[in-house]
Order: sequence, then structure tokens, then C-alpha cells
Amino acid sequence: MTLAFDRRVIVPDLLVGLTVAAVAIPEALGYSTIAGTPLVNGLYTNLLPLLLFAILGLSRRMVIGADSATASIVFAGLIGLGALGLTPGSQVWAETAAAVAVVTGVIVVGIRLSGLGFLADFLSQTVLLGFLAGVGVQVALRQIPDLLGVDVPRSSFVNDVLATVRAIPDTNVTTLGVGLCTIVVMLVAARVSERIPGALVALVLATAVVSLAGLQSNGVSVVGPIPGGLPVVALPSVPNGAWPDVLQISAICALVILAQGVATARAFQEKDEVAGVDRDLLGLGVANIAGGLTGAFPVNGSPTKTEVSVASGGRSQWVGVVMALVTVVVLVAATGAVSNLPRAALAGVVFVIGLRLVNLRSLRRVARLKRTEFGIALGTATAVIVIGVGAGIAVAIGVSILAHLRRGYRPHNVVMVKTDGEWAGHPVTSGARSEPGLVIYRFNGEIYFANARRLAADVELLLEPAADGVPLRWFVLDAGAVVEIDYSAALVVADLFANLHSRGIEICVAELQPGLPEAFQRYGLLDAVSPDRVFATFPSARRAYLHRATDG
Repeated sequence: MTLAFDRRVIVPDLLVGLTVAAVAIPEALGYSTIAGTPLVNGLYTNLLPLLLFAILGLSRRMVIGADSATASIVFAGLIGLGALGLTPGSQVWAETAAAVAVVTGVIVVGIRLSGLGFLADFLSQTVLLGFLAGVGVQVALRQIPDLLGVDVPRSSFVNDVLATVRAIPDTNVTTLGVGLCTIVVMLVAARVSERIPGALVALVLATAVVSLAGLQSNGVSVVGPIPGGLPVVALPSVPNGAWPDVLQISAICALVILAQGVATARAFQEKDEVAGVDRDLLGLGVANIAGGLTGAFPVNGSPTKTEVSVASGGRSQWVGVVMALVTVVVLVAATGAVSNLPRAALAGVVFVIGLRLVNLRSLRRVARLKRTEFGIALGTATAVIVIGVGAGIAVAIGVSILAHLRRGYRPHNVVMVKTDGEWAGHPVTSGARSEPGLVIYRFNGEIYFANARRLAADVELLLEPAADGVPLRWFVLDAGAVVEIDYSAALVVADLFANLHSRGIEICVAELQPGLPEAFQRYGLLDAVSPDRVFATFPSARRAYLHRATDG
């Protein structure tokens, strides 16, 4: 149980919870601006979602909360519904975003109950890296109008950027100075120590300076009054005609939660901790449902807040409980202090959050280690920036599936050769041999309809005359890496075996994995193979061949 009443854990985690709350509360305000909701709705993400995940989730150290990726998806999905009365910051917008959270939670719970948690593995880390980088660029650039102190109507990302460029001559220098100072304070704090709540320090300083110096008279805009008190539990109202978009947005949010939440839990899992993807999905799903019923937009596993918690010594979900309690205090007694918060300072905080999503270190590492993977990450980021967050995640999923299919379609098949007492896989080339007159051919992957022709092409290449002039006598299919064969592929293999048999070549199979003997028998593939030519290992097949050759 993640909320074990162990004093040795609870007492230090109380202090860690205060530390993480100092980071999470300013971030929640920032994520509200990303999602387009009133600021108070961001604070709601730190209440019931944290408490319910603490009870239902299995990860001891993962911290959940508002997330820039899901917040961006909500904004990108709702911005096109202006005709239905949805405008950023309005009550209708906030309730529709809350409905997205509820539906997202239902989908995540459904994924858990249907056993589809494995879908998280279909978003590779490379694709997720590119997706978050694209989201980061969008998040950062959308803050520039508030940093400049100019009014730009919110619409599509490209239109926003063009409108911002046109508005540059109207920049309010004082506002820009407040925003830039906020960014500098955050960057300096991060360089000194990651434990310093740079966002909180920057926002407190900016609010104090604007209030004491009377900078509102110089055109510096503030967020204004924020309603205090705890949220009311209620079903959010959605305008007629918006439900198809809500369902689509929710499905995309669920996929991101599935990928990022699971990845975060695994990344910060302790050595003695039992992996609990299903329990974590249940916790995240229920947390989103409860959050939506209290006015919050979707929440997710947060890598940044989890990292702060772990770095501060956090060991349990009591960290999240303390964060929720601190947020209650802020909502009940301190919302008035936020009213003089400069919009430029909040934009500066969100700008830095966006930049941090662009993980340059990891991108450089991918580029150095594998160019094709870097191309996938870059392509995903470009798709998110150019065509939008929702379409970008669809592209990301498609790219991940295509990359998986490509690897299955083009397995690295080899000819096994023993040299100096060691076995090694050699490329399949014309007339390649394991021994004079012997080929041990290893197919590295599932044999299915799309790659069966690759197997046939390899064998045709191996049937070509060898350099030593010795005719091919034995062909050994090493199936040690084959876990399945489908009907279409079985037809190709049957034709292949018939061709080998017609040439007088002895057909052998080795290392049939569990289930394959039955499949080979069912498809009639073993009809062309003598019982004494089915070997447990390919080395034993080689020994049998050499023994036969010696006897001959």
C-alpha cells in the first residue's frame, strides 16, 4: 500500500511535500494558461486527483498533476469551437475542459480493465521525446504575446505566431522587463540548485515589485481576482455539438497519459518496488474523473515534479497528500495574494516550462547514436508544431507503428558460422555457408505474411553456388528467434521446402520454440522434414551433419 502509516516515511515526506508544492502550485497556474482555463482550475488539479492516486496508484514515488502536454492538447482541441461559445478563459471553456478530464479518465480506466495497458509500448521513447519537444516549442512561443504585453487573439498556432510578429512594434517595454526578469530568476535558481522553487521565487518577487512600484500604471497587466474556496463536485456541462471533439481530445489525452505516465512510473521505480502499470492506470483514470468532476483539466504523471520529489528524498504518496493540503490552504486563504500576479511573470514561468520540454541533451544523444531515430523524433516534433498537437500525436503513433513494422518486415537474418570455437551470425550473401555443403540459416523474428518473401529471397541467395564449389547438401532453418508463423507465411515456407526437396537438399529445423512444432505440424511443414532432422539446437544439427559427412 502506497500510503502505509510508517512514521519513518511520513515525517520526512511531509517536508518533501512542502517543497514539491512550492513547485507544483506555480506550475499549475502556468498550465492553466496553456489549457486556456481560469487560473483557479489549475489549482484544482492539485486536489482530488492527488489524493485518489495516492490511494489507488501503486507507484510510491510518482507525482501526478497538471501537465503541459495534455494541457496543450486540450487547448488545441477546443480552440476551434468558438462557434459553440468556447473562448479561452470562459466558464464554458473551463467546463468543457473538465469534461475532457472525465472522459479521459473513463478511457484510461477502460484501457486498464480491458488489459490494453501494453499500448503504452507503442509510443517509443524517441517519438515521445519528439512529441514533447514539439509541445514545448508551441507552449513557449504562445507565451510571447504576454511577455511583450500585446493582445493577440488565440487561434491556431501558426496564426498566433504570425499575429505575434505583427504585434512586436506595440511591445510594452516594462512588461517585457518583468517577463525577462522572471525567466532569468528561474534559470539562475535552477543552475544553483534544482531544489530551489525558482518559479515560486520569481512569481513572488515579480508580484512584490509590480505592487510596490505601481507598475500597473505603466501598462503591466495582472491576473486579477481569483475565486477562493474549494471546488464543488458536479458534472461539467458541455455545449451541444461539442461532444465529438471532446471524445477525440480525450482519446488523445488518454494515449499521452498511457505513454508518459507509465514511462514516468518506470523511470523512478525503486529497485525493491513491484511494477504496477495496471494499478497506476486505474489511479490515473480515477484521478482524472474526480478532477474533472471538481473543475480540473486532465492530469498525468509528471516527470518534473517526480524528479523534484525524488531529489528531495520523497519515498511515498504522502508527498502528494501534503501537496493537496497545501493547495487547500492556498484556495481557502491565499487567492487574494495572487490577484496582483503579473501576467508577464506567469508567461515567463510557462515559457521556461516549455523550453524544458525540449530535451536537447537526449536529442543530441539520439542524433549521435542513431540518425534514423533522430529523424523520427525531429519529424514528430515538426508535425506537432506545424499541424497541431492532436494531429501530431496521431503522427507519433503512426510513426511508432511503422517503425515497429519496418523492423519486423526487415529482420536481420544471418548464417550461423563457428569460428575459433565461437558462433557468430554472418550476413546472408550469395553462396554463404556454415560448413562446406551446410547452411544454418537463422531467421530473427516472427515469420508472417509481410516478411515471408524476405525469407524466400534469402534462401534463393544461399542456393547459389559456394566459392568452394561444394554443392549444398543440408539446409538448417534455425527457428530460435521465431515465436510464431501465420498461414500466409506457412504457404511460402512450404513452397520453399518443396524447392529444396526437389534439388535433393536435406531439410532440417532447429530450436523450435514452444507452440511452433504444433504450428509446423498443423501447416504440414514437418511433412518435408524427417523426424531425425528436427534438432533441439543448431549446434547439434551441425554435429549431425559433420558426423554424417565423416561416415560418408
